Amino acid sequence: MVVGDDYQSIYSWRGANFRNILNFEKDYKNAVVIKLEQNYRSSKTILTAANDVIKFNKNKTDKKLWTEKAEGMPITVYQALNEKDEAEFVAMEIKSLARHYSSSGARSSQPTASNSNYSDIAVLYRTNAQSRAIEETFLRFKIPYKIVGGFRFYERAEIKNMIAFLRLIYNPADFESFERAVSAVPRGIGKKTIDKLRELPNYFSLFSNGTMEQLNNFSPKVEQFYELLFDFHKTSLTLPLDQLILNIAEKSGYKKYLLDGTAEGEGRWENVLELSTVAAQVEAQMQSVIPAEVFDCTQTVSDSRTAGIHDLLNGSPGTTLKNTAGSEDDNFIDGETALELFLQQVSLTQDTDQIKSDGGVVTLMTLHSAKGLEFRAVFVIGVEEGLFPHSRALVDENEMEEERRLCYVGITRAKERLYLIHAGERNLYGRLQFNEKSRFIENISECLLDII
Repeated sequence: MVVGDDYQSIYSWRGANFRNILNFEKDYKNAVVIKLEQNYRSSKTILTAANDVIKFNKNKTDKKLWTEKAEGMPITVYQALNEKDEAEFVAMEIKSLARHYSSSGARSSQPTASNSNYSDIAVLYRTNAQSRAIEETFLRFKIPYKIVGGFRFYERAEIKNMIAFLRLIYNPADFESFERAVSAVPRGIGKKTIDKLRELPNYFSLFSNGTMEQLNNFSPKVEQFYELLFDFHKTSLTLPLDQLILNIAEKSGYKKYLLDGTAEGEGRWENVLELSTVAAQVEAQMQSVIPAEVFDCTQTVSDSRTAGIHDLLNGSPGTTLKNTAGSEDDNFIDGETALELFLQQVSLTQDTDQIKSDGGVVTLMTLHSAKGLEFRAVFVIGVEEGLFPHSRALVDENEMEEERRLCYVGITRAKERLYLIHAGERNLYGRLQFNEKSRFIENISECLLDII
């Protein structure tokens, strides 16, 4: 016996071939085919929407889902202003839904934030990088969540590695960050060498030119890495923070290391690009609260910090860029820099990303990870051309058919409520995007939709 559903074949990038199902009757002519078309999970509205989307695929078996369940609620379509508005809409709707699910269940007749049933709800997205805006908003709204099939944004290895480089720029005495940064890309610098560097007196002074004689007993690769770090220090004085992140990724070889030709590698690089998006937003916020004349003092401040960095690099442990960024006479507010503010925000997020709940947690995951799961309410975010369907699918019909199958999977995860959300503009992967509403929304019969 063989069981399969070509409509849910979504792993071609892992070698899966849905044509094995399409060709099964040809390969085994005496086989008896039984179509399992009755669905016991979703409402009629949700199933009709799924059928509406998948019917545009040419390469598929002929079947149509149906159910004896009621019509159910219409599908909510929301056009957000941007990714922040998208995340806040999701958070507010989830708060409302969770209270409703809690009050309609046996646990409590008077729903409160503490007994909300968040476990009935999922947020799905096409790429891992999209979770960042949702995660940060959930923390503000105190919505507990978990990531399925992956890690929280700031727990992802590629994000930790980039943060390590930035912490090292801010504080050269941070050996833990040094150890992570030097190991981010294989460079022939192993644990024994790192332990020897740790034992050097004032190892952090090695960032300064003119003290490399301490490395005479080490491999030239070690000196090359220190020269790279010193270059990053100088670059940090002039480059905007988002560009600094991309510069570090490029010159350190980390970008090349991540982009290894696999879909997973592309996803990891997209996370780094999303980190640069966060950095740009932090710097923009900084400029909005500091008077413009402060930023007219760039040359004076830069000279001050350039002089200070040599004191920093030859100084004592614990000295940071904040100590050398200038005094109040330099028009800096408490000596804070964009890098410092950014690292503070990252630390705050990392410290508060565990919200206790006795009412379950909202599930966040990619559409690929959602296969086989079900929830009372499902939010699919970023339903936009170039994002979902993915940009690759816009020029390849085979890719587009797989994206439709992925949309079919996402829609049919919902039992009662389905939300499809798109944004007019979106900061993603380090750039501002203006994407049209996805064709998948257009494919669904208008009578099934509640457009708000």
